[in-house]
Amino acid sequence: MFKNIFKKRKANKPTKFYNPINIVELDFSDRVGISCVIENISSSKIDGYVIKNVLSSADIEKIVSLFLNMSKSNNWKNFTSETYPTSLYSFLIFDDIKLEDVAQFDSELQNRITQELGYNLNTRIKEILEALNGEDEVTAKKIDKNRSSPFYQFRSITSQHISFLPHCENMHMIGREERNDQLGLYKIPMDVIPFFITLQSSENDGCLYIHDLIWNDTQVVKNADHIVHEVYDGLQNKTIDVNKIPKRKIELKPGDLFIFSGHSIWHSVTPVKGDSRRITAGGFLKKNGETNVWI
Repeated sequence: MFKNIFKKRKANKPTKFYNPINIVELDFSDRVGISCVIENISSSKIDGYVIKNVLSSADIEKIVSLFLNMSKSNNWKNFTSETYPTSLYSFLIFDDIKLEDVAQFDSELQNRITQELGYNLNTRIKEILEALNGEDEVTAKKIDKNRSSPFYQFRSITSQHISFLPHCENMHMIGREERNDQLGLYKIPMDVIPFFITLQSSENDGCLYIHDLIWNDTQVVKNADHIVHEVYDGLQNKTIDVNKIPKRKIELKPGDLFIFSGHSIWHSVTPVKGDSRRITAGGFLKKNGETNVWI
């Protein structure tokens, strides 16, 4: 039924912060197997899943072409990537972003995608996530009293962007509590689950790695640059160089979806070189009674 692509290693003692990560690979056609994906990650039974073939190669080619054409005529660049539309996480991290700028999806782009594909991509991603949720409804998180988030955000990384240093979502959340409080009733919760569909990739550039380091709330980033990334762990009373922690590459092809416990598992993306480009469409979700999705 499924293939465990990262088998559990026999851990060396002590195992306070080195943790074998359990990632499972399934095909989207295995509707029974994929039905418990979100539940298993939410309950920490499985750390993550690679779901193969959630979109066809023909549809991906059309989506990438539209994205590239639109990105040429719009200012979607920032320090780390080209992203569209602006996300709640960008609001959280960058003080100059206003809440009214978040999740403003251009109707022209939506209509062009729908015309090219013959279906609404936002609705299709909602349906994909519901298939991973045992067909239970997945809803868009409210951003304010009048607006809800779309179900995905385009993200593109080129050689012009920095690499994504080792991080986890809870690390960002702890450091930006004041900013998050500005969202009031609509604030972003802790322990979110990242997901994304690979649209364009390079075999050797822009690769996702997961590190065998699990978040705890005593961890503080001490030093972060393009070479060293140190984290002080209060439980161990040690400083950890995350780049020296064992890590594993996640092999993804266009059309594959990756969903994992990125709130607590430290992960990174390597730089993109030359003319390569990494393009994904993804977001975050939280299952707590109901399942909410946002960008």
